[in-house]
Amino acid sequence: MLRVEAPNLIARNRALHRMLVDGVNVEYTRSDGSIAGAQAQVVDFERPERDDWLAVNQFTIVEEQQSRRADIVIFVNGLPLGVVELKNPADEGATVWNAVQQLENYQTLIPALFTYNAALIASDGAQARIGALGAGKEWFKPWRQRP
Repeated sequence: MLRVEAPNLIARNRALHRMLVDGVNVEYTRSDGSIAGAQAQVVDFERPERDDWLAVNQFTIVEEQQSRRADIVIFVNGLPLGVVELKNPADEGATVWNAVQQLENYQTLIPALFTYNAALIASDGAQARIGALGAGKEWFKPWRQRP
């Protein structure tokens, strides 16, 4: 899972998504010394409380001489599955779409962070949007509160 081979970021992200959903092929040695194979589940979708969750504020990523600091990165079992970009609600010029644009810029500058990404969240304090890698602005949907 650390070295997902694919020609571009979108393809790497899709390959990793398949591993998250279907599991990862692993080999192990049985007690009798024979080798066996199995599917290891990376995330426990049925019992998410068993997963290790961590939200890191101001997470710095360095890649190819580029250093960027994401507002919040959400890790599940050590994998950065969510990236949140927040804009200052007191700044009238800062919009939710500025936050979306910042996430798009990060995809170009620090693509390794987005190989694992499952959700992109952008907010200006008044509005929030959630989207996915490569979906473009038209897929950033309003965040809706549950009734």
